[in-house]
Amino acid sequence: MVVETTTLTPRDGIVERYWAEMYGLPGSDSTAVEDLQRRGRVALSLSSIGSIMAARLHWPIQIVPAATFASFPKSGPPMPRERSAAGWFWDGFYRMFPNAMGDVVFSAVGYDKHRTRAVLMVNHGCGPMCGQGYVVILRRDRTGWHIVTLVITDQS
Repeated sequence: MVVETTTLTPRDGIVERYWAEMYGLPGSDSTAVEDLQRRGRVALSLSSIGSIMAARLHWPIQIVPAATFASFPKSGPPMPRERSAAGWFWDGFYRMFPNAMGDVVFSAVGYDKHRTRAVLMVNHGCGPMCGQGYVVILRRDRTGWHIVTLVITDQS
């Protein structure tokens, strides 16, 4: 499941600590990071590229409206100690998408001035204590886009 719109990338909260590090990552370009910060202020629709992503990845992808995710419960009756309040969200998620491997959320993409380097953030969630966040640095050459750096920013 891919969330239909890109996430906003504010310069506060958990994302803040990664901004400074992005500038120093192998293959990174300061103008691409700055472009990501600028582009990340507005949510962009991914609905038109779902079939392209599925064809290139050879993996079934379903683009799901952000409102669907927002409709999942955020709280409810007390849960057992081993489960967090996030369990309510994931219970709703897996009731609606029983065969899903979780959700994937993309940030906007920031490009350098020549559009040969790019940076984005990707988050995959699969449960209350299951998920990963990544910063991805890409470089384009005559054969296409290639991952230069993939850094895990958080993991549970």
